[in-house]
Amino acid sequence: MKKVFIAGEGPNDLGSWAKEPQYRDPSYPGVVESLLLRVNPSGWTVSGSRRWKHIRKYVANSPTPKEKRNVLGVALEAVESGCDVLAFVRDRDGPKNKKRQQDVEEGIRTDQEMHGQSLGIIGGMAIERIESWLCALLGKIKSEKMGTSKVDEFLVGKGVELKDTSSMVDVVEKAEMDKIPSDAVSLRGWLDMANAALGELI
Repeated sequence: MKKVFIAGEGPNDLGSWAKEPQYRDPSYPGVVESLLLRVNPSGWTVSGSRRWKHIRKYVANSPTPKEKRNVLGVALEAVESGCDVLAFVRDRDGPKNKKRQQDVEEGIRTDQEMHGQSLGIIGGMAIERIESWLCALLGKIKSEKMGTSKVDEFLVGKGVELKDTSSMVDVVEKAEMDKIPSDAVSLRGWLDMANAALGELI
């Protein structure tokens, strides 16, 4: 049984794993765990979590961008927790934050050099937000090009309650995974990493 450490920005990403340990309820997942369950519903378990704003930033010997230190910090926590896999999502929140994306990707590469095969990583940027991924899961093309208001309008039109975790998870659970548009590059890349770490897409 693989142990998975998950990280994200808040309750929508993490479900009850965003709460303090004593308040967590395994029956209340967030989008990250629900996506992993669509990749492989068995053979792994969530064993730890961290909200992005609470990550202990990695202490580097040389100047290192904040987001890279976040990735290295949460990866170190995953290793120290005895986990086999780290799964995380970080919103890019607009093209202006391409540097954030580059720093996260560099953090992943650096961690793989540090930990090798001992820690599998499923991670990256949701472009532009995890809500954009929900649009793609509902079959919307050009989801990565939609602005915030268009994303919200589309989701509301599909009956999704904004900022309601269970409503967002419902989208993931009912999605036709083989019909995700090809232009949903960030989502499809994340799922490819999950598939490599956890098993076959279903």
